[in-house]
Amino acid sequence: MTIPQINIGDIVSSALSILGENLPKWAIAIGEISTKILPHIEKVSIIAQAVASLIGILKPDSKVENIGIATQEAEKKPADFNSTKEYIEYLENEISSGRINLNTTRTDGQKIVNLAIGATLVIKGIDEKYNLQTSPEFWNTIGMKSSEGKINASEVGCMLENAKKNNVDQSDIAMYLNRSEITSGTQIADISKTIDSGFKEANPNLSDSDISARFNELLKQN
Repeated sequence: MTIPQINIGDIVSSALSILGENLPKWAIAIGEISTKILPHIEKVSIIAQAVASLIGILKPDSKVENIGIATQEAEKKPADFNSTKEYIEYLENEISSGRINLNTTRTDGQKIVNLAIGATLVIKGIDEKYNLQTSPEFWNTIGMKSSEGKINASEVGCMLENAKKNNVDQSDIAMYLNRSEITSGTQIADISKTIDSGFKEANPNLSDSDISARFNELLKQN
């Protein structure tokens, strides 16, 4: 799908309508994150959906775009729940019950807005599980890398688990993978260890040389 020109205000307005007037900062945050992942939204949504399904944030048959639609049609808002995961479970139940109309004809622009909002909610659910700060730059980078076959959902999940253990920020991983300067003070060795450990845990049957090859492939710039 060709990404159409999207008005940032459309996403922010949709986010505000989702979250209600009592949580404007939350709503604006979703709008801002959504717009930042727009350039690679299809790639980001594919890997985010796969990771979320793998770690139990999404049901196996759930789709990110449908979650985005449900956020705008469902009665309850995130403020009614203790976590993003609980909110997503509610949305999934609303979809499966037929209370969400998925059959309305939508423009490409509307589909992209739904995809962006759904992906953002799913990403927030993933980050809550690992107690990590949401980084659009990380997900954009991982979306591109996964589309190139350089990393899969299991490896991303293990990487995030190790990021939590090693106190490594997602943004620093993105900077490292993009060969950008790390300005946060995080040691490159800690970032490298986080990625390497993620690969090893996701692929216990691979040899050290295979893991090294996988790591180096991830670092390649196309």
